[in-house]
Amino acid sequence: MRPTDTVQHKKYSELVARLIDDFQQRFEDFRKHTDIMKLLSDPFQVDPTGAAVKYQMEFADIQNDSDLKRAFSEQGLLSLDSGYVSSDSYPQSVTGCQELHCSVW
Repeated sequence: MRPTDTVQHKKYSELVARLIDDFQQRFEDFRKHTDIMKLLSDPFQVDPTGAAVKYQMEFADIQNDSDLKRAFSEQGLLSLDSGYVSSDSYPQSVTGCQELHCSVW
């Protein structure tokens, strides 16, 4: 049986607290870019009203674009590159993708 005074509870609780802080800081970018990541995963299933205001109109426009829908259903996400999605038509979405260093749009 081990004596309870050899377990360093304070040391390990501080270590776990630091780990939690590190994870929160490292994954902050994911939270910051949630809207674009959702758009990239399936642009036609994103709820525009749940997105940041700067993306709402573009998400709604993307979802109502019959050419984009057809290309997506026939060829998948990679078909929505510059041939269908331009920075003139969807500047916020394209900029958001570029911030993620995403080559899809």
